[in-house]
Amino acid sequence: MFIIKNILVFSIFLISLASYSYSQDSSTLSEQSYIKQYMPDFSNTSSSASSTTPVDLKTFVIDDIRIQGNASVSSAMILSYAELSEGSSVSNHSLAIAEKKIKRNGPFKSVSVTYDNSNKRVSIDVIENPLVTEIIFEGISIYPADELLSLITSSANKPLNMKHVRNDIKIIESKYKDEGYIEFKIYNIERPESDNGPLIFKIAEGIIDDIVITGNLKTQTYVILRELDIRPGDVINQTILQDNIRQIFNLNYFDNIIPDLTLTEEPHHYKLIINLIEKETSGAFTFGGGFQPNRGFNLFSDLYWDNLMGKGQLIMLKGNFGLGAGSFDNRSNTYQFKFSDPWAFGKRKSFTLRLWSSSGNFQSFNLLNQQYAFKNTFRRGIDTEFGIPHTYDFRTSHKTKYESISILDDNLHYYLYTYTFTASYDKRNQKLNPTNGYYANLSIEQGFKFRPKAIDLTRLDIVLQKLFPTFDKQVLFLQSKLGFIRSPQIANESIFVDEYYYVGGSYTVRGYLDNEPFGYGNKQVLGTIEYRYIFAPNITGYFFADVGYASKIKNNNGNFVSTRFTDLSQYNVTKGIGINFVINPIGPIRLHFGVTEKNVGRVQFNLGYSF
Repeated sequence: MFIIKNILVFSIFLISLASYSYSQDSSTLSEQSYIKQYMPDFSNTSSSASSTTPVDLKTFVIDDIRIQGNASVSSAMILSYAELSEGSSVSNHSLAIAEKKIKRNGPFKSVSVTYDNSNKRVSIDVIENPLVTEIIFEGISIYPADELLSLITSSANKPLNMKHVRNDIKIIESKYKDEGYIEFKIYNIERPESDNGPLIFKIAEGIIDDIVITGNLKTQTYVILRELDIRPGDVINQTILQDNIRQIFNLNYFDNIIPDLTLTEEPHHYKLIINLIEKETSGAFTFGGGFQPNRGFNLFSDLYWDNLMGKGQLIMLKGNFGLGAGSFDNRSNTYQFKFSDPWAFGKRKSFTLRLWSSSGNFQSFNLLNQQYAFKNTFRRGIDTEFGIPHTYDFRTSHKTKYESISILDDNLHYYLYTYTFTASYDKRNQKLNPTNGYYANLSIEQGFKFRPKAIDLTRLDIVLQKLFPTFDKQVLFLQSKLGFIRSPQIANESIFVDEYYYVGGSYTVRGYLDNEPFGYGNKQVLGTIEYRYIFAPNITGYFFADVGYASKIKNNNGNFVSTRFTDLSQYNVTKGIGINFVINPIGPIRLHFGVTEKNVGRVQFNLGYSF
């Protein structure tokens, strides 16, 4: 078991901490040509044979080759096209083939290849095409003309060469299509016919004239349009379009998004139509209660609305009320309020406000008997957070928090004045049920001792996630979480009892009871492996294995002892099976069955959105 545990721990953290690579498959549209072949009719072989003109295969020896009319192409190059040489034998048939090769490969308007039997000389007479005075690309906006000129073979001040032009068309088309410009076309070529002149490539890149949103019955149109980086007048790009559709989907207001391009009256211009299938609701309301022998009766009520009035704002109200039972006095009340606006100060510059208040008897970890017990506690707090986008995937945020905590049974009162800097990089293909990509989050919280009872602390948290698609609708998910708290008062467990990490429970290492952690302290290491099967966008089943460590671990005697994170024998591992699903208007539901190292299994159930 120890060997298996070591392998599991190392596999989780080594893979999660590995350098992330993200690649997106880009599919291009290729034009298909349908060629109908007409095969010769061999049914009447006698008549066909009688009507066939025999090929003159009489050969002549070449003593001399004369080339006339060439100015820009060397005689040696023309001979290489013709594949003729002095001293070789030729026939009238091979001379005709040589004539075609020269015309096909060279910049010639006309080519004549003849043989003079009197002096055994082959004469090659050519007339060169007009000179290309300049090369013009009409209709380009994506690439500068100099960049396209560097790719093609045709050049100015040389005779027109149609072989080069045909190859240049393929090169330019490949350049655009490889970069995702799926509606790009070279629809015409203007070339000098008799006089010297420019070679003009007529290019249509595929322009968006208008953007139309359909199917949004509740969400206001501007909330959708502001997520788009595409604007009328932009060139259609498949990769950019896919990224924009991802941004709309990440709003989590829609079940499906179907983009469509239709031609407008102006040639090579398009209307982008985004067809939406909106979710039945963008919020949830739950009300319920329960009874536990060691906690008594409990009532709760949650309101979650993440698309307030169709404006993309979020509001959350949570209430929890303990009613008490018998000798367990858990009479208490908790109120929480949250408001968030993802575009409060312009393009994806977000603002979040949270308020909370709780008073009464709450379960708190008792460091004397190392069990949870009810304590009369009073908490009030507020925090504000401002989010700043640097790119769509990379964001930073700045949060300030004030909280007053009183544990009346312990005659303890302290304050938290903290500032938290967070940086996140999210390259998952989507936020709801992602199937590919990675996510990284770094959070640093600093407490300031503005008054004598304020706590001076530094909290560092790191989250790393990686998803590997395997088969259809199946994903391997890896996650690592690291946490560390530093403070001059860290040894004062009476103060830090509510600030420590607690490891073991439905949100850390599944299979352990939430009120019976196997570890706590100022350090934590968590790892998760899940093999997921996505039944539907809102239903996912999975097998899982969790591993966890804290700076103090419960030993076989039930006592918590200090440990080192390098000692892998102190890591606890659980495994199990679970399912996540969303039911409107209740919200997310998480149900899993976990088995601990001591082969103790239990079902755990979580309901609602986190605060």
